[in-house]
Amino acid sequence: MKGLYWIGEGLRFSAATIGSALFYSFLTGIMNDGSVHEEIIVSGMSYLAMFGISIATICNVSVHQVMLPLSVSFGCTREEAWKGLQVYRLTALLPIVIITFIGTKMMASMFETAPYIIIALEVAAYLFCISIGGLAGALSTKLSKTMWSIFSVITILVGIGIAGGVVLFVLRVTERPDVFVWIVLGVTVFLYMLWSIAEARVVRRLCVR
Repeated sequence: MKGLYWIGEGLRFSAATIGSALFYSFLTGIMNDGSVHEEIIVSGMSYLAMFGISIATICNVSVHQVMLPLSVSFGCTREEAWKGLQVYRLTALLPIVIITFIGTKMMASMFETAPYIIIALEVAAYLFCISIGGLAGALSTKLSKTMWSIFSVITILVGIGIAGGVVLFVLRVTERPDVFVWIVLGVTVFLYMLWSIAEARVVRRLCVR
């Protein structure tokens, strides 16, 4: 229930995200008979980023409801559980980033933006959304089920909306996306660090039956 458990869960997350992106890309290719392989790959990268953000938010809600209590109840210390959570998130992100890098490099001529900008924005959106999802999950024991459900839905939708809006702003509106992307990434890393500190306190106070 220690390192391998968190790595395995992270890989399951990546598999679900990548599988969803591949499935929808396949459907896109079937429905659009004129689509060429390059267009399918480009749409696949878009689906990968979109599903990565959405699934990351939802899965990090369930972390505080299932995975953390389960790991602690099976003998992990709370410190080990918190560290394992970081391993889980990193393991979930790496395969997505690697595939995005390969796909954008292969189809660089079809992307208007440099691959490193796309990857940096993907990481920034991922960090922001897992913080939002983690916050919603942490509050599951503090609020009533009705209030928590309402709060979670609103928080998740707003979080995904903000992440998507910032990405579109950097890619479509700004004239210097190479400058803004590092600002956005720096801000999200800082926010995630703040949330990780708060989350460590949440894990230390975790009640397990």
